[in-house]
Amino acid sequence: MDILDYFYQNPPKLENFIPRKQSIEFKKTLLKGPMICGKTSLVLDFLNKFDRFLYINLGDIRLLDYKFLSNLIEFIKTKQIKAICIDEIEKFGFLDTDFVQNLEKNCENIVFITNKNDFEINGFESLSLYGLDYEEFIAFYHKNYGEITLFSHFLALGNSPKSAFLNSNNEYLNAMLKSRFDELEIKTLAQISEKISKPFNAYEIFKKLKQTNKISKDRFYANLINLEKYGVISFASDLSKKAKFRRVFFNDFALKSVLGFEKNPNATIANMVFCELRKLGVEIKFSDFSDFLLPNLHQAIIIAPFLPNDLAILRIKKQIKHFLDLGIHKITIISNSGEIDTAFEGIKIVVMPFWHWAAGISA
Repeated sequence: MDILDYFYQNPPKLENFIPRKQSIEFKKTLLKGPMICGKTSLVLDFLNKFDRFLYINLGDIRLLDYKFLSNLIEFIKTKQIKAICIDEIEKFGFLDTDFVQNLEKNCENIVFITNKNDFEINGFESLSLYGLDYEEFIAFYHKNYGEITLFSHFLALGNSPKSAFLNSNNEYLNAMLKSRFDELEIKTLAQISEKISKPFNAYEIFKKLKQTNKISKDRFYANLINLEKYGVISFASDLSKKAKFRRVFFNDFALKSVLGFEKNPNATIANMVFCELRKLGVEIKFSDFSDFLLPNLHQAIIIAPFLPNDLAILRIKKQIKHFLDLGIHKITIISNSGEIDTAFEGIKIVVMPFWHWAAGISA
């Protein structure tokens, strides 16, 4: 059977689709996002609105090359395809301008999917998708639990859409890691798991890996760049803008417990907060006295899940000049110790648990 005809006759099944906060709204869309964040499901929901569509996955292991794409335009004309998606478009290598233009002339609705966050196509609207935010997780998880229990399940399962349907995601994430990364990359991720929300020193990780693994500095840094490009890790920068001062986060916070034995609730909750903040689409930084700074919104966030509220407020009062100098209007303390809404020196100070804070922020 012809490869194009096979893809046409055997599209992936879209089962039990639950709408996300984001959807495909443009006729020419480049959908970006890390692995297992739900990109394919979002696209299939879009494609199924058309009676004739074509979904091609360039990551299909049965493909030996991509020569079959030379017949794509003729196939579209013959089958009168109204919408097309090419998944893992980055595997195509150099995306020829003529190829894209011919596709645009012959198909009105086009979606390209990529795992690379630096991939661009002229004339296409970029849409970035990440894992589930907390409200989406509740919709996917679909269990009538109290808010504290729901939070504990989110904390344990992570933000992958598939994880929301599992009782435990360790086996699932383990299998995903082994299928996508080689042994050295996984060891690198394991070292990164110990540095979540801490000052990140890449050379320190390299030296530690070098003790037990044959690895060059060039390969290590290339791996690190790819992990960021493919959305496995992300960084927040120091307000001082010194590149060497960064903090690292997983784009699925559950990876920390899968890759290491260290139990650090503060780091995991900080990673959860980082994942929620991405949907705001604003610059995310940090300082000596705050875990996250949102300069464009004049807000600061402090992670202190076990710090008594009175001590948390006292700490801010001692550091108030720092926040005033930064032009901060609101400080939020993520804490499980209760809720407070007060002000000091003209700055609004709010203390609340993660599940209330996450439900209150919006893009």
